[in-house]
Amino acid sequence: MIFLKNLSVFFFLIFLLFSCTENQRNTLNRKPNAFGNVNNVVVVADDMTLNSPPGDTLMYYLQAAYPILPQPEPLFDVRTYTPNEMLSRSEKKEQRTYLILADMSQENTPGANMVNSDLGKENVRSLLEKQGFGTKVVKNRRAEGQLTIYLFGQDEQSLLENVRRSFPGILQRIAEHDSNLIRNTTYFKGTNAALEKEIFDSLGVKISLPSNYKKAVFDQERNTYWLRYDEKEYTYNILLHKEEYKDKAQFSRENLIAVRDTIGQLIASGTPDSRMVVNDDDLPLYVEGTTLNGNFALKANGIWEIENDFMGGSFVSYLIHNPNTGELVMADGFLFAPGKAKREAMQQLENVLSTVKF
Repeated sequence: MIFLKNLSVFFFLIFLLFSCTENQRNTLNRKPNAFGNVNNVVVVADDMTLNSPPGDTLMYYLQAAYPILPQPEPLFDVRTYTPNEMLSRSEKKEQRTYLILADMSQENTPGANMVNSDLGKENVRSLLEKQGFGTKVVKNRRAEGQLTIYLFGQDEQSLLENVRRSFPGILQRIAEHDSNLIRNTTYFKGTNAALEKEIFDSLGVKISLPSNYKKAVFDQERNTYWLRYDEKEYTYNILLHKEEYKDKAQFSRENLIAVRDTIGQLIASGTPDSRMVVNDDDLPLYVEGTTLNGNFALKANGIWEIENDFMGGSFVSYLIHNPNTGELVMADGFLFAPGKAKREAMQQLENVLSTVKF
């Protein structure tokens, strides 16, 4: 009788297994979610490769200074694992961003074996035959929301060339990968629709504004809004300004400084004759031409200070041409957080400014 009962249970379990829907089976086989913060990168390489010129060069690039902050902060917070260390525990193989570095001339090493196993030996061989090195970007390799970038070469010199050539693209890939997490953090409480509408009605500028931003000042004579968000030891600020567009000469480094210094008169401390200005003496002002949502812009990263006072911080500015109205718009974000790390906060400000359109 016990045997018959056990047999019945066995066949019932078999029935349940084969009755599972495809969605249910997918749920059972679903990969874990990747975890980790933005600007965190794990470099995976054999010790010999990590301590070689390609490894040294990659680490130098990853830990270069983030532009431009009053106190230096690296582009990325970097950890290193050997391939065996990475695969040894789930928390080491389920993080958000990996760079796999491998010298394929070191046959049967864990690094070369990982690249061949993950990408396929024939695929790797084909890439090496074409140019001596290869780069491959894979999403969700071992966890959902994970980015893995493979950098490999047929020998040490080829791998070094690959690192040098590929790093600008790697930066862009990681920035794109981190952007959703930055955006979710920035807008986790929604948007301030009422203030967005007021700004559009006044300036003709569309911006997706986090709900915690409030209007500090609207100077109608200067066509300028000052918006701010105070959070513990950080104060996030945005300036939005429009003026007449006359000619291409306005898209110059000198004019960008002049416009920013003019609207910076809205920002003052309690000290008499104080106002916010660009400080391009202590640290350089980095300026480049770019586009923002399809519109030509001049972008600047630099340092601001309050004249006649001891206040300062980082800023990012976009001087943008509005083709719909023939006007010039400045969208500027600046941070006040004395003594605090500023990298992630500046990224959140830039994420807001990136939504500006007409």
